Amino acid sequence: MKKCFLLLISLLLFLPACTQQPEPLPIIRLGHAPHDHHAAIYIAAQLPEYFHQHGGIYLQEVKFKEEYRLIENGKPIATLLVQGSTGGAQLVRKLSEKQLDVVLGGVPAMLAQIDDGSSLKIVAPLMSEGAGLILHNSLPANDWAGFIALVKQRKQPLRIGYKTKNSVQNLIFEQALNAEGISFAKENSNAGVEVLVLNMHGPKNLIPALENGLIDGFVVMQPFAALAEYQRVGKMVARLRDLPPEHQWVDHPCCAIAANGNLLMREDKLLSKLTALLMRANLYLQQHPQEGAELVAKWLGKPLEVELMSLPTIHYLTDFSDDWQRGIDVWIENMQERGSFDGALGKERDADNAADLIYHQPTYDKVRELLDSR
Repeated sequence: MKKCFLLLISLLLFLPACTQQPEPLPIIRLGHAPHDHHAAIYIAAQLPEYFHQHGGIYLQEVKFKEEYRLIENGKPIATLLVQGSTGGAQLVRKLSEKQLDVVLGGVPAMLAQIDDGSSLKIVAPLMSEGAGLILHNSLPANDWAGFIALVKQRKQPLRIGYKTKNSVQNLIFEQALNAEGISFAKENSNAGVEVLVLNMHGPKNLIPALENGLIDGFVVMQPFAALAEYQRVGKMVARLRDLPPEHQWVDHPCCAIAANGNLLMREDKLLSKLTALLMRANLYLQQHPQEGAELVAKWLGKPLEVELMSLPTIHYLTDFSDDWQRGIDVWIENMQERGSFDGALGKERDADNAADLIYHQPTYDKVRELLDSR
């Protein structure tokens, strides 16, 4: 009887150890916009074996395009929830409000949130360039000089669309118009201006608006510029990198990786591992253009021909280069001149003395260690 009692006690003590559940994995909410600038997440999500062999950190699919396990050396370390959105500005606002943990988004939108007091930080560059000016095929202009000549000879203002407020593309375009002395307005009127710059509220509206005669052209990121040419709706007359002022937009910062909340402040090692994976995906895009185009086309549901036209115009990055730092300076100066910055960044003169507000250097340093170690 005593032996039976002891055996029962042993079983009762052993049972909780057997049934104890493992601690739940941390959840990372990642936001991106469904276009080519954010291709790093598409590549990382679709090549688990490749990144298992190149770096040891990879994604294991749970539900295509929506849920993944972040794996390090065969062990799950986080659940990644991927959320697509129509625009980078909306994503960045959600990051600022801590509805997302990490975002691939536009640098001007990130700087605007930082100026407003957001605690979000840029942790790594993502890409530069990859945008163009598209005109309707019927218009007699094939380059920037031809565009300026067309503007000057028309009696009615030329109508140029853009995707959303404070997008990289419309900021560059408006700066170029100023450099050329071209008058423009943002209201659909004939108030004596040469160009009307019109918010079309999303990139998906640009090609239909051009096709239906609502606008004469638009400025946009890839793949929409390539898609307009592929569909024979419009023609690219200039890459935005070539617009005036001369050399100002070469390798201009477009999109970055930014984080906020607990992931940034208390889980930065986890953030560094995810960011290092995205940087390795950018390296893959640099080194495997054909395969990269096929994977991006599959993710976005676009024709391969479109991606083969689009991706070579984009510079996928892994380092904060001198051109990137110069470009951040330009963005801050531009937004100050427009009166858009009157908060934290409005008081700063350039990117150098605003670095602590903009970047989370410890995370990037960890990313570099991971990239250099394997």
